[in-house]
Amino acid sequence: MEEVLYTAAVTGFPICPLGSCHREMQPETCRYHAGDISTTGLRCFRCPTCGHIGMVAASGFQLVFRLAQRYVLTYDPYRSAITVVLSARLIVMGQTYGLTDEAMAKHAAEWTLLSGNSSDTLTLVPQRQEFLDFTGYLNSIVLPKLSDSPRTLHG
Repeated sequence: MEEVLYTAAVTGFPICPLGSCHREMQPETCRYHAGDISTTGLRCFRCPTCGHIGMVAASGFQLVFRLAQRYVLTYDPYRSAITVVLSARLIVMGQTYGLTDEAMAKHAAEWTLLSGNSSDTLTLVPQRQEFLDFTGYLNSIVLPKLSDSPRTLHG
């Protein structure tokens, strides 16, 4: 089986996380991080369509701890952490796309950075707006790949 990865650190430019947009973003020099990957571990991107600015972990995410549906992911160089709590509904949704629980957590961490949050806990349950926003983002990156190819997805 061929492995398909969707992290911006691996495939190039990320997709805008805003529900009204979902267009490809372009590299940008951030005034907050001065675009310096070596000190922050983050790369800044701007959406040329809507102007949204977000960040991507330059070296991707590493899962360091998991307890039930809570995932703690870090990114270099300072091992900043993002905690993701996935609902059972979201885990089942990921399975229908062929994504592992860990891959879903990594996508959620990527989405939260693109949304402008660099360290926090993200709780994705159906009662919260973040759940709807994230599922829209997930659909924008996964569904086009599924329609392009019959390959399975792994994370």
